[in-house]
Amino acid sequence: MMMANQAKLSDMLTVTVTRDAWDWLVAVATLIVAPLSLIALVVGFRALYQDNVLASNADDALVRERRSTFELAILARILELCALSLGPPMILEASSRSPRPDPVFPSQEAALTRCSRQQRQSGR
Repeated sequence: MMMANQAKLSDMLTVTVTRDAWDWLVAVATLIVAPLSLIALVVGFRALYQDNVLASNADDALVRERRSTFELAILARILELCALSLGPPMILEASSRSPRPDPVFPSQEAALTRCSRQQRQSGR
């Protein structure tokens, strides 16, 4: 019974396929745009990879700069402590920081003070 209904239905419908210039234009545009979109995806992923590499390099440079700044601050503090222990007041007046105890590194300051006292006692 089902077959008879389907046969009747297909006899009643007539499908005519026509293609005009717009259909061909859409087909050609699709064939052109599909590879270009794949190329755009590849270029986009490459740009993201390059951005990640540049960001990683910038992070490494920032870490190196902060490490250098910290080391220079420690060296400046050592210079201040040596200037205090050796006595020339001109170095202290020219420096930008005032001679005050550093609460962050009290053990280092104590060691430097001990070292400067030993240098004064030994006559260096």
